Amino acid sequence: MLMSAMMLFILGMVGAENVLQLYLLKPPLSWDSIWAGYGRAATSAMYLSSFIGVLGLFKVLGDTALTLLGIVSNCTEMAIMAFTVESWVYFLARGIMMFACVPMPTLRAMLSKNLHPQQYGRVSGLLQLVLAVTDVLSNVFFTSIYPLTLGWFSGFCFLLSCAISYISAVPIMYVNLSLKDNSKSSFGGFFSDHAE
Repeated sequence: MLMSAMMLFILGMVGAENVLQLYLLKPPLSWDSIWAGYGRAATSAMYLSSFIGVLGLFKVLGDTALTLLGIVSNCTEMAIMAFTVESWVYFLARGIMMFACVPMPTLRAMLSKNLHPQQYGRVSGLLQLVLAVTDVLSNVFFTSIYPLTLGWFSGFCFLLSCAISYISAVPIMYVNLSLKDNSKSSFGGFFSDHAE
């Protein structure tokens, strides 16, 4: 389930990020090289803010809540980006996206905590393969859709990215609920064994 969540998140995020570079160069934004540099700097700042967010919020929120915060941060930014017609809105959306890089390392940590140590190498290799293929498919998928939607709504790819990324929260919530149910049943078994 965690691997499927990572695949969905990458599918939604990577392709839309690459299409965004094309979106900025055409009207209504029509950015030149200077504005593109500012935009790249804002994107790079997201990595730093995500790192600080993981360091500062991990003990407060835990894995699941931190991952969901990152997904909401990414999806909200993509939804705003779909309707961006002025440069300041782009930078506002990038500010909202400050925790968008949190889900992937947090999901990897959750996966490693739920694996037997002997399985970790095999599963990690499989995960890298699956994510690499998903990355390529995401680029093909979004760069194919973007030209088709330019005539009626150029921000469609970003709304699609938002929807796909939100779906990645479903397996995470399922795993979280399953782990809670397992811990409750193990406590129940512990108490019933000791009561006998």
